[in-house]
Amino acid sequence: MTDRTHLPTTDAAAEDRRSDITSNRDQTETALERRSYMQLLATLGVATPLLGAASETATAQAASDDWESAADERIETHRTGDLEVVVEDDSGERVADADVAVEMDEHAFGFGVAIDAPTLLEADETDPYREHTRELFNTVVLGDHHKWRFFDDNPQPANDATAWALEHDLDVRGHTCLWGNVNAWSIPPDVVEAMGVDWPEGGADDPDYDPEYVRERTLDHIEDLIEHYGDDIMEWEIVNEVLHETALIAAVEEGPDEELEPTAAATAPILAEWYDHAQTIADREGVGIAVNDYNTLEGDYADTQAAYHDQIQFLLEEGIDLDGIGFQCHFDAAETLEPEAVYSILDEFVEYDVGLRITEFDTFQELQGVEWESDEAKGEFLSQFLTTVYSHPAVEQFVLWGLWDGDHWGENFDGHEADAPLFYEDWEPKPGYDAYTDLVFEQWWTDESGATDSSGRYETQAFLGTHEVTVTVDETTVTETVSVTESDGTTEVVVTVSDDSEEISVGGYEPQDTTGDGLANDITGDGQSTHDDVAVFFEHIDGDTIQENPQLFDFAETGDVGFRDALALLRTI
Repeated sequence: MTDRTHLPTTDAAAEDRRSDITSNRDQTETALERRSYMQLLATLGVATPLLGAASETATAQAASDDWESAADERIETHRTGDLEVVVEDDSGERVADADVAVEMDEHAFGFGVAIDAPTLLEADETDPYREHTRELFNTVVLGDHHKWRFFDDNPQPANDATAWALEHDLDVRGHTCLWGNVNAWSIPPDVVEAMGVDWPEGGADDPDYDPEYVRERTLDHIEDLIEHYGDDIMEWEIVNEVLHETALIAAVEEGPDEELEPTAAATAPILAEWYDHAQTIADREGVGIAVNDYNTLEGDYADTQAAYHDQIQFLLEEGIDLDGIGFQCHFDAAETLEPEAVYSILDEFVEYDVGLRITEFDTFQELQGVEWESDEAKGEFLSQFLTTVYSHPAVEQFVLWGLWDGDHWGENFDGHEADAPLFYEDWEPKPGYDAYTDLVFEQWWTDESGATDSSGRYETQAFLGTHEVTVTVDETTVTETVSVTESDGTTEVVVTVSDDSEEISVGGYEPQDTTGDGLANDITGDGQSTHDDVAVFFEHIDGDTIQENPQLFDFAETGDVGFRDALALLRTI
């Protein structure tokens, strides 16, 4: 077995998550705070209008406010909670009229993206690939390099990419322990040969059917992989696409080159054994386990959805404690669904009391001869679909399958071109980028302010997640971090504002600010500014009190205190 090697994290992760985002509209290197950047785009009117839907059905739905208003109500109910800020002084007395600002720092909901380990590792921290990954998402998944053969051949890219994600406070999904797709280089050649499969291009040119070898190797790999990362991976998809890629299951249960019907694969004994073994290791490491498949939420695939129910019910009946149900959601232009249909299908899976995940969303495919009308149509569908799934209380994550045309799986799929949801190859934002950022960083982002009432309380509604609460009383500012985690309760944070101000003396006088601009213009403290103030100030201008408190005496606004400040003070007399 492989030794467990947890990957390092750093205390700088939280700070990195609040680092600047580079404007990709003008391709400059001017960095702005992520939130400020989003606000700037809205102010300048940069966002591309979303003009059309993917189909007539989607267009009609988007034109109606009914589904959207219903979704907004659910979002308010399930994705926000009440926040109460109580402001006190050192003695515990409540402080009225204190200024309070609540600014969101991170969503509790998982907004994620699939990343390519080599592309990430070849980039530096200023590269848009890294910048956008850490600024736009809080969850990542490796598209390939956690898969069995990639990991067996060379685990270093997966290790290094996982470590980078953790260092930047990104949660990491595990994709995937097992996947029965031989042609996708997901199975080591010795296992392919034991499956009885001849695959010379992949190094499996001496097939020798041995189902027990396949069984032992798959069980060992599940244990090795989960132990290797420990709780650095939040959740593993144990077997990917059980209903469609049945070769591994068939090799153990049926024989070489056999194909299984989806329902047979979904209820195969070896599947239960894999998940049971994975659960034992995952429970020990403190990580989750999940299922994942396609055609389970998109299009008219009732048979596939029924088989997915069979798989989940089978595993639960076998005593498997699933943590996640994944819906891949690679949407063909002809397979989009109305919001009500999406919500209804999700509702059908609620009975299992397992968290739901949108694991692989994109909109590049045109498999049925129906083309997307435009990139604007794709952006509109992204907005509509994300709003719908975010409004469902059982959905916990939404993962885009890639963000950039410069690295997207579409070009390797059935002759298609790369077509990621957010960025063109030159990093110009797509309409999907505008749709995504408007929802995640504008509509669903807490940015509230106000003052405490006579009882020292300030109340607001906040999206679930972490927030910076900043309280200002007079010239004293205190910031606290608070997590709002409950949608059906009130989160209370008590902020104590201490009076840390110290009286200072200049020539035996106590300077005062009589104009409210923060500068001590009344040097003698007699309530007025006269030539006496200028004389005392000039006499003691080089003294420690004045030199160590430039914020009070920088009348000339030069950043330090000197003769020009005496002249500036004189001009105010």
